[in-house]
Amino acid sequence: MPGGESYFDGGLLQLIGWSILGFLVTVCTFGICYPWAICMIYRWEARHTVIDGKRLRFDGTAWGLFGLWIKWFLL
Repeated sequence: MPGGESYFDGGLLQLIGWSILGFLVTVCTFGICYPWAICMIYRWEARHTVIDGKRLRFDGTAWGLFGLWIKWFLL
């Protein structure tokens, strides 16, 4: 099996900035936009990750995550 190159090309300061932005959005909306903040950070991480020469892609949405949370809460 041929192996490709795997690496992460995001920066620490960028990650800290996105995390602070996600925290501020969550605090300002009293937690309502927390799923959006999670998806925003995961999308950034995936956008900057390459495994076996292929860049990752995150297709999750805040609405999808929020819907799953409601479903799990009701179960």
